[in-house]
Amino acid sequence: MLNNQCEKDNVLCTLTASSKSSGLLHQAMSWLSRIDEFLVAALLLAMIALVLAQIFLRNALHQGMIGGDSMIRHLLLWIVFLGASLSTKENTHIKMDALSKILPESLRLPVECMTDVFSIVVGSILVYASVDFVYTEYIGQSNMPFMNMPLWIFQSIIPIGYGIITLRFLAKCIRNILCKIKRN
Repeated sequence: MLNNQCEKDNVLCTLTASSKSSGLLHQAMSWLSRIDEFLVAALLLAMIALVLAQIFLRNALHQGMIGGDSMIRHLLLWIVFLGASLSTKENTHIKMDALSKILPESLRLPVECMTDVFSIVVGSILVYASVDFVYTEYIGQSNMPFMNMPLWIFQSIIPIGYGIITLRFLAKCIRNILCKIKRN
């Protein structure tokens, strides 16, 4: 929405290399997006392969992989968090935007910035809480039946995912502020 709004005003609001810090932020977020996209694709392929292997093993050999279902659930967890990160990047995440449709044009950007700041605060709280959760799993030394791997490794996507989402809201907030500065 903001990019369309700025394009209407013939203002370039994407972060470019025009300033060193903006260029670095843009490069970092672009790099992060490529990693997200690759991981989502790779994990989805791995999940599909595991599901197909489970189906084959159960139907043909009447047995399954020990811990295979748990592994599939944890792969889904990774895909969900990385997908949510990409959704945040594309600004297609679930949001309540009824207010932005009735606000005058001059108030939309400040309200969007306040929403982003709120999202950053909530995201930071979720990162903190999920780090505590994963640390508890680490201390408990729980292992997954699948390949006897530590459970905390698979659950580490929770704070990582919330952290990436929070960083994306921060980058969006900075971009919106720079857009407002460039417009004035």
